[in-house]
Amino acid sequence: MKNFKERQRDEALKILELLTKKYNLNDEPVKIFKKGEYGITSQTTKDLDGKQLIKIIREFEEKYDSVVFYTIITPFIFGTVINMLYISKYEEDWHLSIPTNDDFIYAATYNLDDHYLERGFIKIEGEDGVLARIS
Repeated sequence: MKNFKERQRDEALKILELLTKKYNLNDEPVKIFKKGEYGITSQTTKDLDGKQLIKIIREFEEKYDSVVFYTIITPFIFGTVINMLYISKYEEDWHLSIPTNDDFIYAATYNLDDHYLERGFIKIEGEDGVLARIS
């Protein structure tokens, strides 16, 4: 029988494969996730490097006992945010990580400028093989 973390990763992979198909994404994030590694899965900015991103993801996963399976970096006028799509430690909330029919998905959003983290629904779309946050 699989432990809880393995079940979270299985669910994350299932949703990542669904996103890849639904939004016509590059399949590289799926390959990277299957290896147990973190990939930078959307455009980065000059203010963020891969090591910094991985540190933020690991801290989030440890603090909230979650599994991050996709990140979307979005610059806003109030700062650059990392939108982390993840599987929660609460199994009854896993369905929130599946996009709705109108393309909303639950995410943890971390602002790099003020180090503020909030969670809520964001709207996504596929853009040039990656997910983009559009609201």
